[in-house]
Amino acid sequence: MITAEEPFKLETLGMLRNGRRRYDPASKQRLVEACLQPGVSLAGLRCNTA
Repeated sequence: MITAEEPFKLETLGMLRNGRRRYDPASKQRLVEACLQPGVSLAGLRCNTA
């Protein structure tokens, strides 16, 4: 389980022609699960990994 204190990285599968990235479904699922924890937000996870 990922917490706000742990670094998180989405695994990139590739990039589409329009510049959008494709991400690993398992990585996205871990991100969603982490954001469902009390006191954890997507912005908070991003700030900790920047």
